[in-house]
Amino acid sequence: MGIKIHDNIFDTMIASWLENTEGEHGLKPLTFQIFGYKMTELSDIAPKEKHPHWKNEKVYRTDLVPIAELGDYAFDDAIWTRRLYFHYLPIIDELYRKVYYELEREFTVCLAEIEAYGAYVNKEKLMQIGKKIEEEMQKAETEIFMCRPAPNTGVPFNINSNNQLNEVLFNECKIPPIGAPGKSGLYSTKADYLETYAKKGYQIAKAILRYRELEKLYGTYIKGMGGVITDKGRIHCRFNRIGTRTGRLSSSKPNLGVILEVVKRGELLGSPKDDSATA
Repeated sequence: MGIKIHDNIFDTMIASWLENTEGEHGLKPLTFQIFGYKMTELSDIAPKEKHPHWKNEKVYRTDLVPIAELGDYAFDDAIWTRRLYFHYLPIIDELYRKVYYELEREFTVCLAEIEAYGAYVNKEKLMQIGKKIEEEMQKAETEIFMCRPAPNTGVPFNINSNNQLNEVLFNECKIPPIGAPGKSGLYSTKADYLETYAKKGYQIAKAILRYRELEKLYGTYIKGMGGVITDKGRIHCRFNRIGTRTGRLSSSKPNLGVILEVVKRGELLGSPKDDSATA
């Protein structure tokens, strides 16, 4: 957006984390905890819809909120952030001055610049890996269908339907189920149970595990990552400075680690190694 982050900033979230690594460090919980004032949640005034890229995430339609109502919300965001600044400033100056001003503030500005710059991803390579994963998914599907005993050998069914999966595993293949059936009358087909079946020699269980792994890899990472790469071939994730007590960085929306995981899995599937595909 052309906005430059000034290096002379005071980050109340970092200040809260330095004082106490436990608990929440966001604006709203801190305002309630310190001042006893309950701020309005955006979810209380703005309708939301499914995020175009992130599964299980929502987008708040602030453009549909009357400006007077949204103005009050924005005013609270600004004024309580400033009040938190006056609360934490003497604490930082007295107890954490050196670590905040010489380390954390510099690091915060550095992370902001990295986020804005983004990480390059070879989208073409990512899609090639995705195509390879699709091919492997089809092979796993075929193997599952071929594991069905006669007269249904090779006949397709919906692998993602627990109802149909129960019929194939426990009625057709005669696998003794683990545990009791649920309220629906169906047995669980969670990964732990499938791994047990696979260890007992049931090839169909092993093939289903393989299929699920590939399906997750493709749906979550290939499709998810492909949707957030910009026209310049970059992704702009969020680095989470205070996600752990030790200060170890994590990243989200998207998680950069999954790109490396995709590339690694792609190589295991037979794709040629290409460092240009990594971030």
